[in-house]
Amino acid sequence: MPYVLKVSKKGYDVRDKNKKPKDDSNKPIKESYMLHFLAYPYLLGAKLQMMRYRQEAQRLSKENTITTIIACLHESSCLFEDIATVVLYLKDCGVSHRMNSLLMNIRNHIRHDIRDNLDKEDHRFKESVEKRLDNFGIEENLQTEIEFSLEFIRIGNKIIYLKDIDNYLAWAEKHISDMLAKAREEGFLQEEEIKKTKNSSS
Repeated sequence: MPYVLKVSKKGYDVRDKNKKPKDDSNKPIKESYMLHFLAYPYLLGAKLQMMRYRQEAQRLSKENTITTIIACLHESSCLFEDIATVVLYLKDCGVSHRMNSLLMNIRNHIRHDIRDNLDKEDHRFKESVEKRLDNFGIEENLQTEIEFSLEFIRIGNKIIYLKDIDNYLAWAEKHISDMLAKAREEGFLQEEEIKKTKNSSS
Protein backbone atom coordinates (compact mmCIF):
# COMPACT_ATOMS: atom_id res chain seq x y z
CA MET A 1 0.00 0.00 0.00
CA PRO A 2 1.53 3.37 -1.01
CA TYR A 3 2.10 6.09 1.56
CA VAL A 4 2.59 9.83 1.27
CA LEU A 5 4.78 11.87 3.60
CA LYS A 6 3.72 15.40 4.50
CA VAL A 7 5.92 17.99 6.19
CA SER A 8 4.46 21.37 7.08
CA LYS A 9 5.99 24.72 6.28
CA LYS A 10 7.59 26.48 9.20
CA GLY A 11 4.89 27.53 11.64
CA TYR A 12 2.04 25.70 9.91
CA ASP A 13 0.14 22.58 10.99
CA VAL A 14 0.37 19.61 8.63
CA ARG A 15 -3.13 18.52 9.66
CA ASP A 16 -4.92 21.81 8.95
CA LYS A 17 -4.15 24.02 5.94
CA ASN A 18 -6.38 26.78 7.30
CA LYS A 19 -4.46 27.06 10.54
CA LYS A 20 -2.20 30.10 10.30
CA PRO A 21 1.30 30.35 11.78
CA LYS A 22 1.50 31.46 15.37
CA ASP A 23 3.75 34.18 16.69
CA ASP A 24 5.98 31.52 18.24
CA SER A 25 6.52 29.74 14.91
CA ASN A 26 10.17 30.77 14.85
CA LYS A 27 11.02 28.93 18.02
CA PRO A 28 14.21 26.82 17.69
CA ILE A 29 12.28 23.61 18.40
CA LYS A 30 10.56 23.85 15.00
CA GLU A 31 13.89 24.18 13.21
CA SER A 32 15.19 21.26 15.25
CA TYR A 33 12.30 19.12 14.01
CA MET A 34 13.25 19.87 10.41
CA LEU A 35 16.94 19.10 10.97
CA HIS A 36 16.13 15.79 12.65
CA PHE A 37 13.77 14.96 9.80
CA LEU A 38 16.50 15.72 7.25
CA ALA A 39 19.00 13.56 9.16
CA TYR A 40 16.73 10.52 9.20
CA PRO A 41 17.08 9.34 5.57
CA TYR A 42 20.87 9.50 5.88
CA LEU A 43 20.73 7.51 9.09
CA LEU A 44 18.75 4.83 7.26
CA GLY A 45 21.23 5.07 4.40
CA ALA A 46 24.13 4.51 6.80
CA LYS A 47 22.46 1.39 8.18
CA LEU A 48 22.07 0.03 4.65
CA GLN A 49 25.69 0.88 3.88
CA MET A 50 26.82 -1.05 6.94
CA MET A 51 25.07 -4.10 5.53
CA ARG A 52 26.65 -3.56 2.11
CA TYR A 53 30.12 -3.01 3.58
CA ARG A 54 29.87 -6.19 5.64
CA GLN A 55 28.88 -8.14 2.54
CA GLU A 56 31.95 -6.92 0.69
CA ALA A 57 34.25 -7.40 3.70
CA GLN A 58 32.98 -10.98 4.00
CA ARG A 59 34.14 -11.60 0.44
CA LEU A 60 37.68 -10.52 1.36
CA SER A 61 38.25 -13.78 3.22
CA LYS A 62 37.39 -15.71 0.06
CA GLU A 63 38.62 -13.51 -2.78
CA ASN A 64 41.24 -10.98 -1.78
CA THR A 65 41.21 -9.22 -5.15
CA ILE A 66 41.57 -5.58 -6.08
CA THR A 67 37.91 -5.55 -7.15
CA THR A 68 36.77 -6.62 -3.69
CA ILE A 69 39.08 -4.13 -1.96
CA ILE A 70 37.80 -1.31 -4.16
CA ALA A 71 34.23 -2.40 -3.42
CA CYS A 72 35.00 -2.07 0.30
CA LEU A 73 36.40 1.40 -0.33
CA HIS A 74 33.26 2.41 -2.20
CA GLU A 75 30.86 1.10 0.44
CA SER A 76 32.87 2.62 3.30
CA SER A 77 33.01 5.95 1.45
CA CYS A 78 29.21 5.99 1.06
CA LEU A 79 28.84 4.90 4.69
CA PHE A 80 30.88 7.77 6.11
CA GLU A 81 29.20 10.30 3.80
CA ASP A 82 25.82 9.30 5.23
CA ILE A 83 27.15 9.32 8.79
CA ALA A 84 28.74 12.75 8.30
CA THR A 85 25.37 14.16 7.23
CA VAL A 86 23.77 12.80 10.40
CA VAL A 87 26.61 14.17 12.53
CA LEU A 88 26.30 17.66 11.04
CA TYR A 89 22.50 17.89 11.30
CA LEU A 90 22.54 16.75 14.93
CA LYS A 91 25.42 19.09 15.68
CA ASP A 92 23.31 21.98 14.36
CA CYS A 93 20.72 20.96 16.98
CA GLY A 94 23.32 21.03 19.75
CA VAL A 95 23.52 17.22 19.91
CA SER A 96 27.01 15.69 19.94
CA HIS A 97 28.65 12.31 20.42
CA ARG A 98 32.16 11.32 21.49
CA MET A 99 32.77 9.68 18.08
CA ASN A 100 31.97 12.79 16.02
CA SER A 101 35.57 13.85 15.47
CA LEU A 102 36.81 10.42 14.36
CA LEU A 103 33.81 9.87 12.08
CA MET A 104 34.27 13.24 10.38
CA ASN A 105 38.04 12.81 10.03
CA ILE A 106 37.60 9.44 8.32
CA ARG A 107 34.97 10.88 5.99
CA ASN A 108 37.19 13.85 5.13
CA HIS A 109 40.20 11.62 4.48
CA ILE A 110 38.33 9.32 2.10
CA ARG A 111 36.51 12.14 0.33
CA HIS A 112 39.17 14.82 0.13
CA ASP A 113 42.53 13.08 0.36
CA ILE A 114 41.67 10.13 -1.87
CA ARG A 115 38.89 11.45 -4.10
CA ASP A 116 38.43 15.19 -4.52
CA ASN A 117 41.87 16.66 -3.85
CA LEU A 118 44.18 13.79 -4.75
CA ASP A 119 45.89 15.68 -7.56
CA LYS A 120 45.29 19.27 -6.43
CA GLU A 121 48.43 21.42 -6.50
CA ASP A 122 46.95 24.37 -4.59
CA HIS A 123 48.88 24.80 -1.33
CA ARG A 124 45.63 25.18 0.64
CA PHE A 125 44.58 21.68 -0.32
CA LYS A 126 48.06 20.29 0.22
CA GLU A 127 48.26 21.71 3.73
CA SER A 128 44.93 20.23 4.80
CA VAL A 129 45.79 16.88 3.22
CA GLU A 130 49.21 16.72 4.88
CA LYS A 131 47.67 17.62 8.25
CA ARG A 132 45.13 14.81 8.00
CA LEU A 133 47.73 12.29 6.84
CA ASP A 134 49.92 13.25 9.80
CA ASN A 135 47.00 12.93 12.24
CA PHE A 136 46.30 9.43 10.94
CA GLY A 137 49.97 8.49 11.21
CA ILE A 138 50.18 7.68 7.50
CA GLU A 139 53.75 7.41 6.27
CA GLU A 140 55.20 10.27 4.27
CA ASN A 141 55.43 8.32 1.02
CA LEU A 142 51.77 7.22 1.10
CA GLN A 143 48.56 9.00 0.11
CA THR A 144 46.49 6.59 2.17
CA GLU A 145 46.72 3.30 4.04
CA ILE A 146 43.36 1.62 4.62
CA GLU A 147 42.70 -1.84 5.98
CA PHE A 148 39.26 -3.40 5.63
CA SER A 149 37.92 -6.26 7.72
CA LEU A 150 34.67 -7.59 9.15
CA GLU A 151 35.58 -6.21 12.58
CA PHE A 152 37.07 -2.80 11.84
CA ILE A 153 38.35 -0.26 9.34
CA ARG A 154 41.88 1.02 9.90
CA ILE A 155 43.30 4.22 8.43
CA GLY A 156 46.96 4.65 9.29
CA ASN A 157 47.17 4.12 13.05
CA LYS A 158 43.49 4.89 13.72
CA ILE A 159 41.01 2.03 14.05
CA ILE A 160 37.24 2.31 14.09
CA TYR A 161 35.34 -0.84 15.03
CA LEU A 162 32.13 -1.72 13.23
CA LYS A 163 30.43 -2.44 16.55
CA ASP A 164 31.15 1.15 17.61
CA ILE A 165 29.60 2.43 14.38
CA ASP A 166 26.57 0.23 15.09
CA ASN A 167 26.33 1.74 18.57
CA TYR A 168 26.56 5.27 17.17
CA LEU A 169 23.80 4.59 14.65
CA ALA A 170 21.58 3.08 17.35
CA TRP A 171 22.17 6.14 19.55
CA ALA A 172 21.39 8.53 16.69
CA GLU A 173 18.29 6.58 15.67
CA LYS A 174 16.89 6.65 19.21
CA HIS A 175 17.47 10.39 19.45
CA ILE A 176 16.00 11.14 16.02
CA SER A 177 13.00 8.83 16.51
CA ASP A 178 12.13 10.49 19.82
CA MET A 179 12.29 13.93 18.24
CA LEU A 180 10.19 12.91 15.22
CA ALA A 181 7.57 11.44 17.57
CA LYS A 182 7.26 14.89 19.15
CA ALA A 183 7.08 16.43 15.67
CA ARG A 184 4.09 14.22 14.84
CA GLU A 185 2.38 15.12 18.10
CA GLU A 186 2.73 18.83 17.35
CA GLY A 187 1.46 18.54 13.78
CA PHE A 188 4.78 19.12 12.02
CA LEU A 189 5.02 15.68 10.41
CA GLN A 190 2.43 13.21 9.17
CA GLU A 191 2.41 9.99 7.13
CA GLU A 192 -0.78 8.99 5.36
CA GLU A 193 -1.85 5.79 3.66
CA ILE A 194 -3.09 6.48 0.14
CA LYS A 195 -6.52 4.95 -0.36
CA LYS A 196 -7.26 3.40 -3.72
CA THR A 197 -10.13 4.97 -5.64
CA LYS A 198 -12.23 3.62 -8.47
CA ASN A 199 -10.08 5.52 -10.95
CA SER A 200 -6.84 4.15 -9.51
CA SER A 201 -4.99 1.71 -11.72
CA SER A 202 -4.74 -1.82 -10.37
